[in-house]
Amino acid sequence: MKPAVLNFGLNFVEQPVMNSALAPYIEQLLFTNDTVAVPGLGAFVAQPVSSTIDYAGGKIAPPSKTLSFNENLTTDDGLLTYAIVNERHISDAEARHWIDEQVAQVLQFLNKREIVAMQGIGRLYKNSL
Repeated sequence: MKPAVLNFGLNFVEQPVMNSALAPYIEQLLFTNDTVAVPGLGAFVAQPVSSTIDYAGGKIAPPSKTLSFNENLTTDDGLLTYAIVNERHISDAEARHWIDEQVAQVLQFLNKREIVAMQGIGRLYKNSL
């Protein structure tokens, strides 16, 4: 079942969503790396955020990360390929081929202005220009 998205006219609109098979690998890599490149797509970049203390409100926020996506960083850094080789017990070439197939599917959805869900990470979509 596709999730419904509420638009400004208060009508429910079905928005096609693709769930990317790359997401679990990217999510895991982002725990130990600040940048995870997806060859041919872009890179997820995690920026550390320091802990904060709100003395007036009596709240403490622990250190965290903010996540952004940079479509200009498309060079393969090898992290994603290596993770897939180890997890799926396949060759480097097979992992690259599988990544290329997944990226092609993601780009196909994005080029149709559809949303790509990255479980545990967020959602990718093309900005309207």
